[in-house]
Amino acid sequence: MIETSVNNSFLLAAPPRLRDVLSSFICSSVHKSPKTIKTLHETLDPFVDYLYHHGIDNHLAIERQHVEGFIREISQGRKGKPLSPTSVFAFTKDIRAFINFVADEWSPEEWPNPVRRIKCKRPQVFIQPLSRDQLLRLFEVAEATAPSQLIASRNRAMLLTLIDGALRAGELISVRKDDLSTDGSLIVHGKGAKTRQVALSEVTVAAIDGYLARRSGGSDHLFVSGGGSGLGYEAIKSLFHRWKKADSHSFTNIRLSAHTLRHTSATMRRLAGMSEGDLQTYLGHATSAMTRHYSAAALARSANFVARQTSPVIEL
Repeated sequence: MIETSVNNSFLLAAPPRLRDVLSSFICSSVHKSPKTIKTLHETLDPFVDYLYHHGIDNHLAIERQHVEGFIREISQGRKGKPLSPTSVFAFTKDIRAFINFVADEWSPEEWPNPVRRIKCKRPQVFIQPLSRDQLLRLFEVAEATAPSQLIASRNRAMLLTLIDGALRAGELISVRKDDLSTDGSLIVHGKGAKTRQVALSEVTVAAIDGYLARRSGGSDHLFVSGGGSGLGYEAIKSLFHRWKKADSHSFTNIRLSAHTLRHTSATMRRLAGMSEGDLQTYLGHATSAMTRHYSAAALARSANFVARQTSPVIEL
């Protein structure tokens, strides 16, 4: 990777290769999460391949037509199945971020930024929160499908932590035993290397203590695999996939994942009266706009409940 990534790179005797510029973006200090780095490679490597295919090996030669052409092509998906609006948004967002980085760090001031007027609006995705019955069923399935009592206790403690702390999957797998204090406060390592503190209930802390009492080994991870190593993203995804497969009827039309549990926790807290400001802090959101999504979901759920109770056709 080329070390020089300053705003005078266009003065170099030999212009940097496009992949060197991409590497400098992906390896920049703002991208610290392994998942973020992996995702950037998944969205931007195909973009660079597309540019090479069209004879572009210089970052200053990228034009708007190249960006729009790639988005059109990638939107068609593979095997005749087009990408979802969410996936198209992910590609567009990362390409915009990369080219804006090029404009700031690798190009002269007069360079016409090709993404300046390309819109990138996040599509509205409705995540169905789990009902209380579905949550109870999830605990039953997670414990019943476990290969041992140790894993059953881990699954229960892990699910309680996800729901009680409203944790992201990445936050869960990064938690260490030392992050949990005796008073039930948990230090969470969130996005952008930010940390926050969440208060876990006595039920959750008791479940974690019970799991740790059964566990042997020297790992400092709070939750580990059956072999004693820290859990990864794929392991978490696999667990939720297995649980849904074990009782697909109970989770029909439900995207069972750690994020769904986070959404469920946020929605239930808002329904229970937690203020939007407090919820924003608890979830670790940078802006209130992100939290407002959960407020809207909670209000819709509450309104629908009242609407059923007051329906004018009940007595007909």
